[in-house]
Amino acid sequence: MATPAPRNVIFFGTAGAGKSSIVNMLLGEKDEKALVSNSALGCTSSNKDYSTAIEGRNYRFYDTPGLNQGSMRPFSTADALRSLYHLLHSLKDGVSLLVYCVRGPRVTGSLERDYKILYDGVCQQHVPIVMIVTGLEDQEPDMES
Repeated sequence: MATPAPRNVIFFGTAGAGKSSIVNMLLGEKDEKALVSNSALGCTSSNKDYSTAIEGRNYRFYDTPGLNQGSMRPFSTADALRSLYHLLHSLKDGVSLLVYCVRGPRVTGSLERDYKILYDGVCQQHVPIVMIVTGLEDQEPDMES
């Protein structure tokens, strides 16, 4: 019997939102595989994939360059969106889940625009999408609220 294809999960969002850190947390290994930065600029400059098995199921996580990076980075938001678009359309096994990572204190008007571009436009509402909000530990003393 053939091994089932891994579930492709794509992490996208603004630069410095914690996409790489979330991928590392899910990989569950002592040594980080995805490069991380303490900077709001982020450090992922191209789409990178990481394979793992969780509870007997195979996954391939894709860490992507940050959107809305501004002039401090060598590529623009348009370049990041174009790269993400090509990734979405290049996966022969399709995309199982989109994970939209945003940093709590930096939620901006571009959040809805980026969501609509990917979910409505590129994926035509066929791929589930979830949002992870990071950075709240420094903003809210009572995380339950």
